[in-house]
Amino acid sequence: MNKAPIINDTSHGMWRRIWAIEFPRVFSESEMDRNLETTLSNELSGIFNWALEGLRRLKVNHFKFTESQSMKLARQNYRNAVNSVGAFATKCLRRSENSDDEIKLSDLYESYRFFCRDEWMKCESKIAFRRILDDLGFVTYNSTRHANQLYMPNAIAVNNNNNV
Repeated sequence: MNKAPIINDTSHGMWRRIWAIEFPRVFSESEMDRNLETTLSNELSGIFNWALEGLRRLKVNHFKFTESQSMKLARQNYRNAVNSVGAFATKCLRRSENSDDEIKLSDLYESYRFFCRDEWMKCESKIAFRRILDDLGFVTYNSTRHANQLYMPNAIAVNNNNNV
């Protein structure tokens, strides 16, 4: 398709099913095959044999597709384009091994709002923001050290001009 559809499901289950392949080649008018259906019909047996070879490789690989780095990057770019929280997390959050590192969720949400404004992206509600971060593996908790406010442990903000 020329433009990727908007996907509202931000769950891991949805995104592990998406296989994004970019086709950057643009064909000029003179390169277009106006009789493509006929051309492909003449090659049908070869196309079928090619498909059977692909099926054989898929069976050998226990029905697991091979994903190239360019496909992984295309999927991440697609995911970021339709998911502002995912884009924010990719660009501005990192996991930390230091157990003292934590971010107050309300401060992080404000930073996210600025990010969305600067990137011209749809800003999710606080509830959706937290749910999507949870889906991405960034858990939050009520901190008894900080008057029971929500915090994200083992996380640090990076590449963020809004300074969380």
